[in-house]
Amino acid sequence: MLDDEANYRCEITYEETGRWFKHSCLSPQVTRLAVLGRPTFVDVSMENGTRVDNNGVVGPFTEGSLLVLRCKSGGGRPIPEVRAFKDYYSMEIA
Repeated sequence: MLDDEANYRCEITYEETGRWFKHSCLSPQVTRLAVLGRPTFVDVSMENGTRVDNNGVVGPFTEGSLLVLRCKSGGGRPIPEVRAFKDYYSMEIA
């Protein structure tokens, strides 16, 4: 759970029969737990607001015309990075 992200401290104490070691943990260990989370939503839409479904098809378009797609995502940790691909090649995003 994302709420589990925090610093956790571990202290070890021990005792011998009849004797308690008050300072048995001279150097407690502190660990930072980082939790990664998937985005809660990913939304792709055309410039006019029409939503594009996952694996959806847009077009046809006239050669040379401009196509604007808007990509949004929300939630997630760390903040999601949006990238565009044509086939398997990364495209520049404006």
